[in-house]
Amino acid sequence: MSGLFALVLLAWEGAPRCQEPDPGEPPGAEETAPNPPWEPEERLKAATEAFLSGDLDRARDAYVLLVADPNLEVTHPEVRREAQVYLAALDFNEGNQQTARNTFRSILLEDPDFRLDPFAHPPEMLAEFELMRVQVEAEIASAPPVLSPRRLNPLLLVVPGGLQLYNDQQAYGLVVLGGVVGLAAVTGGLNLRLRAMDEEPGEPDIHVLEEDKLRAEQLRLANNVAGWSGVALWGLTFLHGALVSVRTDGKASVSVVGPNVVVRW
Repeated sequence: MSGLFALVLLAWEGAPRCQEPDPGEPPGAEETAPNPPWEPEERLKAATEAFLSGDLDRARDAYVLLVADPNLEVTHPEVRREAQVYLAALDFNEGNQQTARNTFRSILLEDPDFRLDPFAHPPEMLAEFELMRVQVEAEIASAPPVLSPRRLNPLLLVVPGGLQLYNDQQAYGLVVLGGVVGLAAVTGGLNLRLRAMDEEPGEPDIHVLEEDKLRAEQLRLANNVAGWSGVALWGLTFLHGALVSVRTDGKASVSVVGPNVVVRW
């Protein structure tokens, strides 16, 4: 009996026991890694803390992610701008002045009124930033005025010479319009003369006296020549105007200087 009691005692001592919670540890507390900050302001703060503590590689990586985030340009432009500034500060401090100047230029093109914090950056960097401001302001001031895109009135498609007027060829367009209208007037006049020679008014065909047939044929020929000449003039000038419009609009150039969009025809 004593031997059985000893075996039970040994088995109980070797069995795994539940670990008692540490009385000094709050209930439910577990050892977990802190979550990385996801809010843009927190990400910027963490990057700046790394910058100030000398962990420049980690700071640069964080700033690059903030600048490259396309959503921040709309939702948090000020956070993205500060990240750009500190990226430029990293480049400036490492001797990459040209890269820093390029970043300064990007900042000022997006926000010409942006100012650096004089208490957060060295005087040399402030001077370079202000020098870039002068260059960007001169670039914006020298840009040509913004031109509105041209719009084609549908009526110009049916008016003879309309496309020439659209292409800023006013004299050419007026000549075409006058030519087509003149030929139409000639055609109308010849038709009236033929109708006056008709011996059977009201009939579809024109019937003339035997002695007037030669004269009627001459009038018909002149009428056809005038009418088809007007149609040909209208059609050819329409095609020419369409080609000029496509060629001109196809060579339109658009340049962006800061907040200004410049369209050149």
